[in-house]
Amino acid sequence: GYKIICNTDDIIHELSNALGYAICMDFNSISEKWKTIIDKWCDTLNASVKYYFLGRILVDVGKVEISKVILEKGLEYATDYERARIRNTLVRVALMKSDYLSAKFHLQACTPIFKKYSEKMRVAESLFRLGQIEKRIGNYKKAKEYYKKSLDISKEIGYRFGIERSLIEIGMLYKRVSDLQKAEEKHNESLTICEEIGDLNGLST
Repeated sequence: GYKIICNTDDIIHELSNALGYAICMDFNSISEKWKTIIDKWCDTLNASVKYYFLGRILVDVGKVEISKVILEKGLEYATDYERARIRNTLVRVALMKSDYLSAKFHLQACTPIFKKYSEKMRVAESLFRLGQIEKRIGNYKKAKEYYKKSLDISKEIGYRFGIERSLIEIGMLYKRVSDLQKAEEKHNESLTICEEIGDLNGLST
């Protein structure tokens, strides 16, 4: 229920120490005050959550290879739901390496778990990302199927950003096959939502 705001290096330092890793970062910024606070925070976490947070932070700072090792180790300790969160982060790692097969594998593994726990927004996001992967590797029919599933769930839960993104992608796929009427319909639908939620990126699509 509380937030800890401190230098990223400090968190990496304490989490990696807690898990027995020596990760080379610049730790000169760490102070005894932050060390005490983060130590106490680390003590509240189980092993899989420590691996998850450390792996996720390492992804954010661009340490892709070590983050993969850390996250995969975390899978050994994780509960069902924790495993889904770790795999969701491993998707990012795989995509940063253009490893679409691994990204697809992790998404297909975590999506049913998010469904089980009624994490509908995460399900919608996972389906959208699967659509992006299929589009990237040229499976446009499969991509559209995933986008439509993501769109349906986004509509169900009122996830307007998800609706907008899926409409944009579906419209682009219709344009690809020269179905310009349907492409324009989807574009106009997405444009309305873009304007309502103030998504400048969507407006420029």
